Amino acid sequence: MDEKRPILIQGAMLIELKHILESLENKAEMDIQGYKFWKGNMYGKLIIVSKTDIGSINATIATTIGILKFRPYAIINQGIAGACNRNVHKYDVVLGKNCTNTNCYKTRKREKGQGSNPLDWELITFTSDDEEKKEEQLCS
Repeated sequence: MDEKRPILIQGAMLIELKHILESLENKAEMDIQGYKFWKGNMYGKLIIVSKTDIGSINATIATTIGILKFRPYAIINQGIAGACNRNVHKYDVVLGKNCTNTNCYKTRKREKGQGSNPLDWELITFTSDDEEKKEEQLCS
C-alpha cells in the first residue's frame, strides 16, 4: 500500500456520497471533464471522492478520469445500482464473489409486434475482432 497515493471512493448520486463528503477534512471540490471530484482527508488518509453519475458508461468515464488524474492505490465503488435486498442496509459493505458482463447480448429475430424475450438472449463474450485474439473471456 502506497500511503502517498489516494483511495478513490465513487458513487453515482450525491445522496450516496453525502455521509462520505461530510466526513472529509480539508475538502476541495474539482470539476474534471464535467465530473465532480472532491479531495480531502479521512482518518489520516488521502481520499478522492468521485460522483460518477448514473449508468455504466458514466461510471467508466469517471473511473478512468480518477485513475489517470489521481493514480489511486484502491478504488471503492459504492452504491447498489438500484438493487434491492432485505439483507442489505445502509453502510453495509458487500464484496462481490463473481461478476457478469451484461452489456453485450445477441437477440433472436422476431416478427413485428412480438417484442423481445430476455430469457432468449445470448451473451456475446468476445473481447476483440482482431484475428490474432481468438480467446473469449467472460467475467463470471
